[in-house]
Amino acid sequence: MKRKSKSKNKSRRNSRKKLIISIYGILAVLVITTAGLVVTVSALGSKKEGIICEGIRVNGIDVGGKTEEQAEKIIADYAAKVQSKELVVSVTENGEVQGTESVSLKNLGVKAKSHNIVEEISKIGEEGNIIERYKEIKEAKENKPEYNLEFSYDSKKIDSFVKSVAKKYNIAPENATLTRTNGHFVVGGGKNGRSLNTKEAASIAKKDVKAYIESLPEGIDNTKKAEFTLDTKKPKYGREELSMVTDLLGTYTTRFNPAGGRGQNVANGCRLINGSVLMPGETLSANAKMAPYTLQNGYGMGTAYVEGKIVPDMGGGICQVSSTLYNAVLFSELGVVQRQNHSMSVDYVDLARDAAIAGTWKDLKFKNTTEYPIYIEGMANGGMITFNVYGHETRDVAHRKVELASVVLSRENGSRAQLYKYIYKDGVLVDKVLVNTSSYRPHEYEIEAAKKKAEEEKKKKEEEEKKKEEEKENKSSENNENKDKNTSPKKPAPSDGGDSEEGIEG
Repeated sequence: MKRKSKSKNKSRRNSRKKLIISIYGILAVLVITTAGLVVTVSALGSKKEGIICEGIRVNGIDVGGKTEEQAEKIIADYAAKVQSKELVVSVTENGEVQGTESVSLKNLGVKAKSHNIVEEISKIGEEGNIIERYKEIKEAKENKPEYNLEFSYDSKKIDSFVKSVAKKYNIAPENATLTRTNGHFVVGGGKNGRSLNTKEAASIAKKDVKAYIESLPEGIDNTKKAEFTLDTKKPKYGREELSMVTDLLGTYTTRFNPAGGRGQNVANGCRLINGSVLMPGETLSANAKMAPYTLQNGYGMGTAYVEGKIVPDMGGGICQVSSTLYNAVLFSELGVVQRQNHSMSVDYVDLARDAAIAGTWKDLKFKNTTEYPIYIEGMANGGMITFNVYGHETRDVAHRKVELASVVLSRENGSRAQLYKYIYKDGVLVDKVLVNTSSYRPHEYEIEAAKKKAEEEKKKKEEEEKKKEEEKENKSSENNENKDKNTSPKKPAPSDGGDSEEGIEG
């Protein structure tokens, strides 16, 4: 029985020993496995500082495993490649190509926007604990994240490019000319021009450049093309329009003394207005046409009204030019925009038919209110100045007639008058239109004449009153003599000079 008990105890000890050995073995395996895992995670969760994680791309270019310096160069080369691309522009007119212009995107101000891409991607896998770093590195390698460089353009540089294209291709239209020779009109010249709408062209260029930089990186090798269209520009004075000037609309003539500075000024002012052309809606200023009133512009010393006096003045006499033109314009029935009368009356036209020129405040301006061009012909010969207004007649001149008449309202202390336009149809007055009302101060000679007249009237009145007094005294003497004859000499007259009852005759 003792021997059997010893055997059992020995068996229990062996079992316990094996269990301990197994446990230590398992623990050893766990330790080794854990250590290996830690080493693996540590290896995967770390990278060299300044080296970019595998799998990272910038604008489609793999920069994984590159240093920061290498990545910066790759990005700079990519930006330079974008800037080297060109915008190719076809310049057309009426569907036909007139030329091609190209410009690099760099010259249009295309450049990479400020960025910190390299700084950002270089930090991936370098921050956080080992597990976080491991996850970032693993995700970068598997997902291959894409970072895109953004670009911008310079609007002012695009505008400048468009202006350079416009300067190269724009052609100014050539006006036709209208001259009157030997009583006939001659139309010459005239050519269309072309012009680039710079605002529209700049909008097209900016739109195309923007579309290109937004297509990156896929569209980096695309060629950007644009079309600039030139607009046809007609001349202000076209041959067709000027050819419509065929009819005399109105004319007027005044007389002047061709001698001296004043005569010179009348002829010169007429010369400067002669040949003027007004398109429909345009306004002519007589002052602007004739100024400046200098020796260099053909004028001499004439006379003018200054503060109610007639004084020597450079260019004096031009008011006769504007007044003659004013009447021709009225007969043409164009629109008078501005007209003022003189401060004192003139002797070359009736009251209210004058048009003064003075400084910038008195001018003759009229507007072409017809649908066709107007041509002004001025002639000054042999002491006569004439203005003819030509256009395209649309009035019923066969049955319609226009007359102008000045109506004097007053000649006291100066003059006041009104100008009327009378319209006749088949010889019958159908309308009477007030054209203007004009007031004039008296001339010095008129003032002197008025004074003289007043003095004469006063003297005449005094003489008449004196004569009446004398007649009255004479009559009184005759009456007294008659009384003396019929009165008794014995009875004296009353001492107060009154009539006595005996002296009154029935």
